Amino acid sequence: MFLGPTGGPSVDSLQYAAPVMLDGTTTFFPDNVPFMAFNSKGHVARVGTGIDVWLDPTAKNHVAEAFDSSYDGIDYSYIQILNLSDADIAVGTIQPTANSYIHPFGLVYHLDTGHIKVLREPAGATYSSARAANKKGEIIGVASINYSAYHLIYWANEDADPQIYAADTFDAYNANLFHLDESGGVVVGQPGNAFYVKDRTASAQLISGTPDATYSTVSSVSSDGTISGAYGLGPSYPIASFWLPGTTSPVDMRPVVGFPFGIVMGSSTLGYATGSFPNSFGTDSAFIYSGGRAVDLKNVAPNQDGWDFVKGLNVDDDGNLIVLGAKNDKYAFLSLKRVQ
Repeated sequence: MFLGPTGGPSVDSLQYAAPVMLDGTTTFFPDNVPFMAFNSKGHVARVGTGIDVWLDPTAKNHVAEAFDSSYDGIDYSYIQILNLSDADIAVGTIQPTANSYIHPFGLVYHLDTGHIKVLREPAGATYSSARAANKKGEIIGVASINYSAYHLIYWANEDADPQIYAADTFDAYNANLFHLDESGGVVVGQPGNAFYVKDRTASAQLISGTPDATYSTVSSVSSDGTISGAYGLGPSYPIASFWLPGTTSPVDMRPVVGFPFGIVMGSSTLGYATGSFPNSFGTDSAFIYSGGRAVDLKNVAPNQDGWDFVKGLNVDDDGNLIVLGAKNDKYAFLSLKRVQ
């Protein structure tokens, strides 16, 4: 479980080796950095020329699982990887190309075997997509039935028929984050607000900020169910926050983070957290949090090799990081390995 405001080693004791760029992730625009999915092991997956997998993000050579444009009798135009579980199960969407009437299906990909599975969908579905899996192999996703609203759906395993969750009070299609815990609880993040669903029969509960908050946003969920994100008061910068497992009220991190504004992008079960905060130059800087305090990442990773650390994206249980970096007007994903 996340150890709270004093968990983890002293942040002043942390040291990091020089950053290593993940191959093929360089772009001139941060919004165009290739989407990647992370887990608490530090493993990374994305779609490139194949389904690219980094089992050791510090290694420059990744494992490229090549695929052709046909699977199980289906010709397809693209695959999306949207989430990666701690069981190394990646989920997403596969888009057939037969004609415009063939809609996307949910997809499961196993990092260890390279196995791809196209999921069954509800009767009458006109769109379906897998969005998260847990260690038990259960899967959640979204589906549109007869071009109507998008529903949250559940697969007991990759061979099962899907079931529709009772909760439908949020915009499932436009949600930017999904998480499924081992008891069937679901976190759904969407633009403006986020929701928690305890089980498949429960109604959705708003994950809120303070009573006067105007919005909340979630960026990740650790393997124990701790939610990382922020909430806002009016048009001001977001306030870095956690939501502990099963709760819908935030832990305001300003007293321990030390920055008036910011967002927590990821946390580990052993007390590490990372994210970004607005610096004095009017841009964003990445932070690392441990032992009850946060510092600018550059303070504990002095060998930057010319990179500016813009945003911490993921931290594993050993304190190793994936960050967004900027250098010579280009952006890329970087791996920073903790020096023990």
